[in-house]
Amino acid sequence: MKYSKSIKVFHALFAFGITLQLLLSNVMRQPRPGRLRTAFEALAFAVHEYVGLALLVILIVHWLLHLAGHAPEGPAHFFPWFSRERMGRLKVEARELLQMKLAEPEAQDAIAGAIQGLGLAIATLLAVTGSLIFFGMADDGTMSATTRSIRKVHTTLAPMMWGYLGIHIAAALAHVAAGHRSILAIFGLRSN
Repeated sequence: MKYSKSIKVFHALFAFGITLQLLLSNVMRQPRPGRLRTAFEALAFAVHEYVGLALLVILIVHWLLHLAGHAPEGPAHFFPWFSRERMGRLKVEARELLQMKLAEPEAQDAIAGAIQGLGLAIATLLAVTGSLIFFGMADDGTMSATTRSIRKVHTTLAPMMWGYLGIHIAAALAHVAAGHRSILAIFGLRSN
């Protein structure tokens, strides 16, 4: 597959940032009034907050570039349900996958794009809700009812990102196992 340098950079930033966020979520501890935290738990939470803010900026830039037409396949690549043609391709590819037919990534990209779109949507919602929590929570962890509701959305979305990450990695490994080496081009820094 051919990837532009900007796609490779965004992929690397998302892969690193999202994976780090998920790992930090397992060791951090959010402040709450009267709760004692170890220095490590507090540091992990602080890093989680600032990496989340950085990811929000990266996601906003990604979406702005995408909306400005810098995505070769357009919005239908990530959101096929708005394109009759892409939905048709998605249905064909879903049938092929159910029949255990894994084609080269170039020939079977509608389902990959739809899954990537869902992953980016989940990541964006996590970054937005996390940022709202960051700005709505006091240093001691006190939150308004609205901020607590936003936190509930944030913590509900987190397992979905774990699921997305697992599916994404499993799909990449399945392609590599099937001999589809072109998928590895996403990790190179040179333009194809």
